[in-house]
Amino acid sequence: MEKTMKAIIWNGKPWFEGLSYGDFPVPEYGGDWVLVRNNVCGICGSDLHFFSGTQEGRFPAKNLPAIFGHEDASTVVAADPSTGFKPGDRVAVEAIHSCVNFGKTCPRCMSGQFHMCDEGMTHIGLPYVRMLPGGYGEYSSVHKDKLIKLPDNVSLDEAALLDILVVNVHAARLGNPQLGEVCAVYGCGVVGLSLVQVLHAKGVGKLIAICKYPYQAELAKQCGASDVVLYNKDTIVKDMMALTDGNGADQVYECVGGSSNAIDDAIHFTTRQGKIIMMGIFAGKPSIDLNAMFMSEISLISSNSYGMSGYRDEFAIAVDMLKHKQVDHQILISHRFKPEQYKEAIEAARGKDKSGAIKVLFERD
Repeated sequence: MEKTMKAIIWNGKPWFEGLSYGDFPVPEYGGDWVLVRNNVCGICGSDLHFFSGTQEGRFPAKNLPAIFGHEDASTVVAADPSTGFKPGDRVAVEAIHSCVNFGKTCPRCMSGQFHMCDEGMTHIGLPYVRMLPGGYGEYSSVHKDKLIKLPDNVSLDEAALLDILVVNVHAARLGNPQLGEVCAVYGCGVVGLSLVQVLHAKGVGKLIAICKYPYQAELAKQCGASDVVLYNKDTIVKDMMALTDGNGADQVYECVGGSSNAIDDAIHFTTRQGKIIMMGIFAGKPSIDLNAMFMSEISLISSNSYGMSGYRDEFAIAVDMLKHKQVDHQILISHRFKPEQYKEAIEAARGKDKSGAIKVLFERD
């Protein structure tokens, strides 16, 4: 096995100066750690936040240089037979690694809530507690418990979007919409469009998608939305109230974050005693109308990543949904690039208004 691999390397500086394409050491592997080749990797919005500097202060990068990429679908290259994997196995990579994978046992991880690890969550392809090189590099080392063999009817392209799907599985299980409830998905980038599919599969009938761009609205209909609203900051509350006969939505799934007023908007078009499920990561400290939320007894629920739901691994639930074609990932893939084309790829992901991007993938031969 060669000692170096080709990778897109981040040195901590803002885009585009901070990225380069070159040689990087192949991650160490052996024992419970399996070496995989990253065939496909998606560009996540959180990657773009790091590159633009908007994560500074919230998620400081401590492990540089860094190899990003946590939306990975891979092929096993080397594995100890005791892991249950062998070279050639096609696998989905569950990005979140917790203290259990490093020989520790905090109470939250032992209860299945590994995304809330007391030791700090290690995330493949994100420079948090540790740096586990991700899919922007040719190879990754992954703990055996964080790999799932792909069903024969699931392509590597589809599997690269599993990290998005499982985040939405977690949110839908936290929100737990009931028969007859009206649900709204606020923000229809790839996370929101995937969530529309999840809620549709869950049986939500009145499902409203709030979209920024017309091309997102068309896709939202294909994904199962019963109604779409093109976002207008001056009329969004009025538009939503009109669509819900003046009652508001029973549940609003917020998928915007950033510097938006999405939570405050949602408070004003959520029905009394309704729920807002917050999935976006916000910049600074957004201003929200707490009195309006209080008077309507609206619940604000944070949905962060994914973990176990009862005795079931939510990542395994997502794989199962893809296997049984309850969701369609192919319609969410808009652009494909080779890793050495990283500048064009990231520009397409950053400039959705010009590129029409939904999900941008890196693919290797």
